[in-house]
Amino acid sequence: MERETALPEAQLEVMEVIWDRGGSVMFADLSSELEARGKEWKANTILTLLARLAERGMVSVCKRGRLNEYIARVSREDYQQMQARSLVDRVFGGSTKHLISALVKQEYLTKDDYDELKEFWEKGGGEP
Repeated sequence: MERETALPEAQLEVMEVIWDRGGSVMFADLSSELEARGKEWKANTILTLLARLAERGMVSVCKRGRLNEYIARVSREDYQQMQARSLVDRVFGGSTKHLISALVKQEYLTKDDYDELKEFWEKGGGEP
């Protein structure tokens, strides 16, 4: 996957369905779920998005008889971590301190968020 580039919104929406479905999905289920989420994309549009995700290394395609199963090659957590690192590097010059400072100044971090982060750091950065 291109580690420096965020997925375009439409590709990310497809990945969200795949991740929400446990990391793999058949085309028909993907199409139905996208429609349920308000996307009125034609089959060719979805196939194009899947082809681009495969080119990026985000999904692999596995033949199941005459059907295709699309399997995430990158977890949601790995993608989020790559994008967080990219954001810190590009926007904050590699400084997480500047990112946190910006979040605090804009009041994005609540007292509860702060307490949760403090506990996270005290545990050595394990699962929050």
